[in-house]
Amino acid sequence: MLALSGLLDASRVAAADERELILTPGFNQVVYTGADTGAAQAAEQIPGLRAIYRWDASAQGYRSYSPLLPGSGGDLQTLRWGDALWLDLTLNSVWTMPIVEGPDTLTLYAGWNLVGWGGNQAIHPDLLLGSVSDRLSSAFLFGAAGMVQLYSPLLPLALPVTQVEPNDVIWLNISGTSTLEWDLGGTGTMPVAASLLVPLATSVQQVRDAVVYVASSTQGGGGFIVSETQILTAAHVVGRDATVSVRFPHLGERRTGRVAAVDLQLDIAVIIVDDLPTGTRRLDWQTASRPSYVTPVWAWGFPWESRVVASGFNLAVSVSGGIVSAHRERNEVHTLQIDAAINPGNSGGPLTTVDGRVVGINLNVLTVDGEDAEGLNFALDIASHRAQIRALLSAS
Repeated sequence: MLALSGLLDASRVAAADERELILTPGFNQVVYTGADTGAAQAAEQIPGLRAIYRWDASAQGYRSYSPLLPGSGGDLQTLRWGDALWLDLTLNSVWTMPIVEGPDTLTLYAGWNLVGWGGNQAIHPDLLLGSVSDRLSSAFLFGAAGMVQLYSPLLPLALPVTQVEPNDVIWLNISGTSTLEWDLGGTGTMPVAASLLVPLATSVQQVRDAVVYVASSTQGGGGFIVSETQILTAAHVVGRDATVSVRFPHLGERRTGRVAAVDLQLDIAVIIVDDLPTGTRRLDWQTASRPSYVTPVWAWGFPWESRVVASGFNLAVSVSGGIVSAHRERNEVHTLQIDAAINPGNSGGPLTTVDGRVVGINLNVLTVDGEDAEGLNFALDIASHRAQIRALLSAS
């Protein structure tokens, strides 16, 4: 989960509900992850502390506390989860800091905000910044290598940083005059005490590791992993079944999944698998914009898989390439018309771009007079229905 700072010049050893911060003389930047506590009480736990500084985004400046000052010690009285802290020390020290689960949303202020990645695994910058990009003027990553510009409207598509590491420090400059509520649940984040066991696919070649075969009592189709337990697929693939068989072809493993939520209008369903096998990946469905005409796309799934397997072949993920041919809408459902091959068994699989991000969920082929219309294939437009999909996942 995002915290309001990162860790610099301090190593961390994580325990179940606390972490040991090994601090060095001079300035150390840390993420405070405990429950609210007084700055004076925290200072008593840090031998050799000269001062604590916290960035205050609302005031666009620092507040401080020092045990060496008389009276209150300064204008910083309380440390809260996610506070950005600079610790100035005179000697090597260890601070045993508690870990509690952080908030679901983060308030960003107009101007500069100091944030840090508080998860236990690296995350792609697009996934981290995508949900605030409309008001993001610039972002800088501040780590061991110094300051690197992470985002700017003038930057090329290829980001200079391919992943944000745990406890990296980021300065975000938010445009406008009002505050911005950042939905941390919408950025693929996890509580700071948890670890992301399922890494994110960051290229089209890695998508295979996130695609699964879903078999209900009536038919089979594709699906793709979006979290440590959740899989998205098409509603018509699961039918009315409460449980389905989920197979991971690249690993040769099978699990039983329970159907947790269904949206019949959008034709999507959420499957829960509590014990995903090691070696899987998850896909980013939250940051890609609606693809324009002629954008290259890849459709993943298992076309005619039952017949292929019946012919003696092994179960395998299949991919076909094409372009976005048109944007379509019917009954308030937005779809992408594509010419990538889609056949029975592709339903529920992801439609991705070259960087492995999901732009659609494969649905169907247009049938005219009982025959499939060649090249008239449709996928649910993710960007147009992201809020509904997020609500469905949250409810499952």
